[in-house]
Amino acid sequence: MKIEFLILIILTVFSSVISVIYYMVNVYLSRKREKIRFESERLTSGDATVVITVYREPVDHLKRAISSVRDQVKEIIVVGDGVKDPYESLCREENVIFVSNSTRSGKRKSMALGVSLVRTKIVFFMDGDMIPEGDAISKILKEYSPEIGGVGGNINFDTSGGNFTSYASQFIERSKEIIQRSMKPFGSVMLIDGGFGSYRMSLVGNYIQSPEFHDFRIEGKIPYYGGGDDADLTSYIIKRGYVATKAFDARVTTIPKENIKAYFKQSVRWSRTGWRTFVNNIRNGTMKKANVFYRIEQTLTYVLPVVFFAVILLRGTIFLEILARRGFFPALISMIGLHFHYHIDLYETLYRLSTTSSAIASLVFAGSVARRTVKDRLKTIAYGSIGAALLFLATIYAMFTMNRA
Repeated sequence: MKIEFLILIILTVFSSVISVIYYMVNVYLSRKREKIRFESERLTSGDATVVITVYREPVDHLKRAISSVRDQVKEIIVVGDGVKDPYESLCREENVIFVSNSTRSGKRKSMALGVSLVRTKIVFFMDGDMIPEGDAISKILKEYSPEIGGVGGNINFDTSGGNFTSYASQFIERSKEIIQRSMKPFGSVMLIDGGFGSYRMSLVGNYIQSPEFHDFRIEGKIPYYGGGDDADLTSYIIKRGYVATKAFDARVTTIPKENIKAYFKQSVRWSRTGWRTFVNNIRNGTMKKANVFYRIEQTLTYVLPVVFFAVILLRGTIFLEILARRGFFPALISMIGLHFHYHIDLYETLYRLSTTSSAIASLVFAGSVARRTVKDRLKTIAYGSIGAALLFLATIYAMFTMNRA
């Protein structure tokens, strides 16, 4: 037997078995009704402050964001990242606090400046293009108990424009929701999204204002202003022994990237942050502090794409080998038909069963994503599949370039 074919079969069977379990368990657990695990602290609007960081957000988006949370919190603080007008004028009209860094310094320093003015138990960080629906903040406040260190909202992308990136982003976000829902009953979720997340001030206040957070450098050397603050804060909460969770009924709508290029660049940036967080969580003990299910979920999130990438490379190697021996069309037919002309029918049958079962599990997962999608389900699945492929490429590229800014 050709050694590359044997390795391909082993990797395919392994990845298929793991992925089938991974998809089916997440789908099953995400559909279970949430149970109340902790007794609520009964926080009120007077216990919360919203900090909105802005740089180039449209003014009308910021105005809508302020209006959507005005009656749900004690105070709103808008922080300009080296910018003042037109945001300062708007904040004066809206009667909310406005402060600004003297120069553009990145989101983390804007967060630190905003936190220095917070005097409530809970701080909400909110991007200027986020629009919470209804009483999203009060729903998040209901989640707090002494064991909870932070609570995130449920991000949704505006698909009214009907462009590719909106549906692709919505598909990815709903996929993440399924995984996060399955994690919540066991303790911490993987990420409190930075676009709309809340934290206990007594836990994170000093950390956010420390150089360790706001002067973050990749590998301690390269200054980085591209985000990753939400991943750091989620890990920090878990490492300190608290639970990081989400309120899935607290829906927040945001605007997607304008084109495929911007979508891919964002995916690379997020993937690099994810890889760095994964490695750091192993190094700094966050993984040990988290529950077993969290460790399994985060590990599989980064191991499975690597295994799939290895399978693709092996299939490409076999394709080239058949191409050299028999020509293009036989090689293409062999790959499509999953037949490699090595006269080992038992192994080829095992290979086919593995890939078929994995494909079926993927379809079940996609169906669960559709169930979580309110409208345009077919478009979301169709464009989302392409978006997921781009995210896969971004994840692999980010693995090799995780220490770049």
